[in-house]
Amino acid sequence: GEITIFEKNFKRNYIHIRDVARCFQHCIENFDSMKKQTYNLGLEEANLSKLELAEKIKNYVPKFEIVCKDIGEDPDKRNYIVSNKKILSSGFRTVYSLDDGIKELIESNDKKARRIITQIIEESKFYMNIQDNKPELFIKYKNLKDIELINSEKIIDLYNQAVDISSM
Repeated sequence: GEITIFEKNFKRNYIHIRDVARCFQHCIENFDSMKKQTYNLGLEEANLSKLELAEKIKNYVPKFEIVCKDIGEDPDKRNYIVSNKKILSSGFRTVYSLDDGIKELIESNDKKARRIITQIIEESKFYMNIQDNKPELFIKYKNLKDIELINSEKIIDLYNQAVDISSM
């Protein structure tokens, strides 16, 4: 896959959704001491630029292409560093790292891609044709009008398309 980044040095803060849910629980349990106050919630180590985050993802997905553009602009103008000292002083601690979240998303997308391929296989009709001692596999998917020749390269291409679809 490829990502285009505008304003690559804009900083954001990231946190795992499970830690967000855990923080809600923490606030409920400590309501009396925390009421009528404002807290920032994030990972201290995850005050990253958009480019730094993309590079971190690339550590897990080497084929992930990062394209930075100086023209154009991100409609989301947020550019900030978050201090989480106040929420930490209340006793809350995050459990999930940024790396945990990245790995979880990659695994989730891989599972989704496998489900898409399985669905294609289950909803298709396959035909085998042997010509010149070379088997060819044809596939008729329910949404296609024509029968399409499928070889190993095409199967890999279908998988890659499913991965692309699942990453949207």
